[in-house]
Amino acid sequence: MDEMKDLMKEYLDEIPSVSSGKIVKGKVVEISDTMGIVVDFGAKSEGIIPLGELEKIGHLQIGDEIDVLVKTFSGRDGYPVLSHIEAKKRILEDKIEEAFKKSEILEVKIIEKIKGGVKVRISDSEVEAFMPNSQIGYPPVKNIRSVIGKVVPVKVIKYDASKKDIVVSWRAVAEPQYKRKLEEFWQNARLGEI
Repeated sequence: MDEMKDLMKEYLDEIPSVSSGKIVKGKVVEISDTMGIVVDFGAKSEGIIPLGELEKIGHLQIGDEIDVLVKTFSGRDGYPVLSHIEAKKRILEDKIEEAFKKSEILEVKIIEKIKGGVKVRISDSEVEAFMPNSQIGYPPVKNIRSVIGKVVPVKVIKYDASKKDIVVSWRAVAEPQYKRKLEEFWQNARLGEI
């Protein structure tokens, strides 16, 4: 009877401790032009990141540790299907949500002028957000085209994950800094100074 318990325990220990939808650390064990990226992620078998992600991910080498999202355990040729891109996106979305809740500063790149403001990309990612005209710098930027391509610090002022609705404000960071510098100037300025 003890033998049966030991066998059952051994079998249960081999079952992956990760489940679909979870983000786990993995190690790149092979990069193949036919299969994709083979990753050891601590399950009974290795997983595959599909070829479609290979060119988007870029510079990976065997031995690299990466975050992967477990999409399914019954994928191509019986290998679990993983995604590095979706893992990075989910981690970034969690970071954005935390920055919103804690009023932390993020960096964004202003990518294009749109109706009512500008579209920005958060932290060299694919995640985009909206910055209204009234939130573009302080004092407010008059020539919005002059800031396209610029990387600026922002605070997230609206976040709705279900609608993928993210609104950011450069002004929320720039205004307090501007007022502090102005105050310092007036404290240090002397009558008659040029």
